[in-house]
Amino acid sequence: MNLVGWAAVGVLLLSVIGLIPVLGVVLAPLVAGGVIGDRVERWPGWVAASAAVVSSLWWYGRSDDVWILMGMLFVSLLISVTTARYRWGLRREALSAPPSR
Repeated sequence: MNLVGWAAVGVLLLSVIGLIPVLGVVLAPLVAGGVIGDRVERWPGWVAASAAVVSSLWWYGRSDDVWILMGMLFVSLLISVTTARYRWGLRREALSAPPSR
């Protein structure tokens, strides 16, 4: 019973640790893209792409597997650039709309 119990704890810990990087790969670019899209004056896609490349190289650059690095970089780029351009577009529409009373 001791072995089964500790095996279950190990599976739980590995699952939680595996879930944290997945959430970080999705949530961090989403938040960063939103902030960049809301605040930057020009080129939100390029600014978000630069941030995604630097952060991916910082966090995953020490990985021995190049495919993991490329996959994380692609996901981060896709999410952050898309979010930044979307939020920037919403802001541009709000700025160009007639004033409401």
